[in-house]
Amino acid sequence: MSGKRARMIRALQAAGGVKIGRVSAPELFPHVVASTSAAKRIEEHHNDATQDVPFELLGTGHAWIAFRLSDGTCGKAVYDSLSSAIDYQRLGDPKQVGYMQCTPQPITTADALEWLQLLRARATEGLEIAETDGRMVFRK
Repeated sequence: MSGKRARMIRALQAAGGVKIGRVSAPELFPHVVASTSAAKRIEEHHNDATQDVPFELLGTGHAWIAFRLSDGTCGKAVYDSLSSAIDYQRLGDPKQVGYMQCTPQPITTADALEWLQLLRARATEGLEIAETDGRMVFRK
């Protein structure tokens, strides 16, 4: 083990009790793991929801899911429009809820993470999701 690596491990050990040896991603980057877990929940809900929606409705604006921006927790409902998803939301503060249109193709965790990060950034800016002419928009 190089001297630099040994110093880094000792510093980590002093800061949080990390064992000497392999250091896992959750120990070094807990915020990344939490975001990935949230994205995984969104991915699973989206891909499960697409199984229950007629194919011709997917990607047309007639199938939406909702989830918490904080942890990716999803309600089990699939909404027929963005406005109904917003109106019937029970996941908490409206500025902390995200929406995703169900698409015919399955999404990956990376897709969900990218969307989640975009929505979190908009929420941090104080923007709320709304619907205008069937499209998702952000407003103060």
